[in-house]
Amino acid sequence: MFSPRWLAVALRPLTSAVVALGAVGFPALAQLSVSPLVIESTASQGQGQGVIILSNTGETPTRLRVYAEPFTYGRDGLEVLTESDQDLTPYLLFSPRELVIEPGQTRMVRLAARLLPSLGEGEFRAIVFTESLETMPFGTDGNVTVGIIPRVGVTMYVRQGNVAPALEVLSATVQPEDGRIALLVANAGDATARPAVNWALVHNGTTQASGREGETTVIAGGDRNLMIDHTANQEPPLAPGTYTLSGTLTWTLDNRQETLPFSVPVTLPAP
Repeated sequence: MFSPRWLAVALRPLTSAVVALGAVGFPALAQLSVSPLVIESTASQGQGQGVIILSNTGETPTRLRVYAEPFTYGRDGLEVLTESDQDLTPYLLFSPRELVIEPGQTRMVRLAARLLPSLGEGEFRAIVFTESLETMPFGTDGNVTVGIIPRVGVTMYVRQGNVAPALEVLSATVQPEDGRIALLVANAGDATARPAVNWALVHNGTTQASGREGETTVIAGGDRNLMIDHTANQEPPLAPGTYTLSGTLTWTLDNRQETLPFSVPVTLPAP
């Protein structure tokens, strides 16, 4: 099964341009598995590498093409770009670019980045898409037939030189859409981090709720909302008021674990 961090589906009406949608799942994708979904490489003599493994677990062949685009992460999620100062795509080679995977077969796509010495130290990144070459029927929009072209993206980071993230927790606010807490984390460093969050909500000196949230990408030079679902298995709901949200961010850098304690106020509104 697909379990992508980010899945894009192109909708192609016969008379319109391509529109990208995020976080959409389709049963037709269930026959393909893709791993890993994040590739991190430290360049040695200007070269970094990685491998994407594609497996067809279905009963019919699947035809795919592979290509790369620059990207970043904004405060609320992934953004595919047309250009970027950290664009890895001009220096990225991969093979094959098109392939057919038979039922039960596993194929590899090899990635090789060759950075120019003139680039200096820094992090360079690309999202490598694996896209179906077969348009799937999706229904109609009036008299216009609509098809979908599913694709899954693997993010690749290649770091050259002495670079590192520098995380700081800025604030915590409750999102009006779904009631979750958005923990705003900035990364002033020159390398991306993917922190997990161990957290606790404390009111009048007593812990009212606690938990752990999985890894979320905080891009180098940017910031990101790390979403905390404090309402899960919480009965009755927490009373409105000002709480202290405290805990620890944890992430891996060069095979060692880094941590950052935090403590910020957050106001829970009335239901």
